[in-house]
Order: sequence, then C-alpha cells, then structure tokens
Amino acid sequence: MSKIPASASPTARFLADAIDASGKTQRQIAREIGYAKPNVLSMMKHGETRIPLEKIPALAKACDVDEQLFMRTALLEYQPAAYSALMRTFWPRRLQREEEWLEIWRLATLNAEIKIDSQLVGETLGLLEEARKRQKTRRGK
Repeated sequence: MSKIPASASPTARFLADAIDASGKTQRQIAREIGYAKPNVLSMMKHGETRIPLEKIPALAKACDVDEQLFMRTALLEYQPAAYSALMRTFWPRRLQREEEWLEIWRLATLNAEIKIDSQLVGETLGLLEEARKRQKTRRGK
C-alpha cells in the first residue's frame, strides 16, 4: 500500500487508491496507458504533478475504476469553473450515490436549515475520510 499524505490532492488520492486496489504494479499500469516508466505515475499519485485529463480514461480502464467519477474528481480540483459549466451542460443528473447522500442529509437534518460552514465541512470530510479508510481496510482483508 502506498503512503499518500492526507494533504495530497483528491485526484492524487483517487489515483493512489485505484492503483492499490487494481492488483497491478505501477509499471504494468504505466505501460497500459503509454508511459515507458512508472515514475510519472508515482509523481501523479503523490500530487507532485497533475494527472493529464486525457490520460484519465486509460487510467480508469487500467485500474478498473469509474471513469466518470475519476474525471469529475480531477475536473473539480483542476478546473472548478469548467467543471461547473460542464456539470450544468452534460451531467445534469446526480450519481446514484449522490442521491443517497442527499437522502442521508435530509434524514440527518430533518430538513432543518443548517448553515454549511468551514467547521461542518471539515468535520464531514473527516468523517468520510475515516469511512473511506475503514472500507479500504476491509477490502484489504
């Protein structure tokens, strides 16, 4: 398992997790997507260099992960204004898991008006990160 710092970008963490879960070596994945050496993947998954958007479909296929989710993660991080415009134009529907989270939000808040501030965002992200780690640990067993 790779040691990706918590400060790594969401896209870098997505790639690192995808590589870890793929059962393939970085060298195998690098070759599959057209790179001669795996060091470029290492730089990407550690957030030292951005993942080229044009490589995401091949990376998603090589790692057997959801291409749309991978692309959305990268676009949101790298090009938030473009992401917003693309979402309005091409992805007006939410993903099923987004609908589920919306339902959880509604149940948790009982449709009360709760201000989303930086503390709530931080606490929620921390909770989701812990859930992600637990699920990753369970898959590794």
